[in-house]
Amino acid sequence: MDIIAKCKQAVGARGLKVVLPESGDDRILEAAAQVLAEGWAHPVIVGRRDLIDTRADELALDLAGADIRDCEQDPSARALARLMAERRPTLTHAMAERLVRKPLYFGGALVAAGETAAMVAAFPIRPVG
Repeated sequence: MDIIAKCKQAVGARGLKVVLPESGDDRILEAAAQVLAEGWAHPVIVGRRDLIDTRADELALDLAGADIRDCEQDPSARALARLMAERRPTLTHAMAERLVRKPLYFGGALVAAGETAAMVAAFPIRPVG
């Protein structure tokens, strides 16, 4: 059994939430649609709903059922920033407030807060040479 199949089997029956912070990457939206279609986890996509919905329509992806959270507007951002500042002594609350408004930090904070079980981010594909 390959590693992806093992992961699906391990989390499938538990209904775990997985945060996908890079909604500007088509691969992330495609992955969210696949996870929804297969039903082995519940995707939480970070980004602006209007932009995500528009791009999903352009790609003919069904994202119905995914949670979409905008880190710029999310009501829990302040609490997540407090958590970040508490866990990192060198981080001021003001710095944490700025960081949590960035998708990758917001996603990590959701995991740290226990709101999601894991975060999956895309690795940039760059041509060699």
